[in-house]
Amino acid sequence: MFEEMFNSKDDAFFKAIIEFYTRQEGIFCIKDLVKRLDVHRTEVNRMMEFQIKNRLLKPVDKKEVKRILGIKDNRFTYYKIDLSSPFAQWWMDNKRAIALEVLVKEHGKEAKPIITKLKKSIKTKSIIQELKALQLL
Repeated sequence: MFEEMFNSKDDAFFKAIIEFYTRQEGIFCIKDLVKRLDVHRTEVNRMMEFQIKNRLLKPVDKKEVKRILGIKDNRFTYYKIDLSSPFAQWWMDNKRAIALEVLVKEHGKEAKPIITKLKKSIKTKSIIQELKALQLL
């Protein structure tokens, strides 16, 4: 469903956003993405506009930015991925499905408790069907 909507640049874009979750509680500005992706600001603006229009990204309140990053003079608009959006759920489920496949290949039956825990958190029907076809569920 979502695979057709995004190209390889968008994939790099989302990988960068997920990396921001580990460092700065998921908030980022256009300047952060320009540095991380090494592309022109106009290209990042294009990607961001598409994601905001589809409600995948949401702006973050300036007070929250100040609390998290400690920035006093905040002239940039910061964004955060909206984890309640259908795309975010699909993306996370896709990563969980890849993790399940790797666990089975590397550890076989020893990975069963981890697989049971991971499959409970998958919500996307297409990924559940794919895992059943691969005999992982």
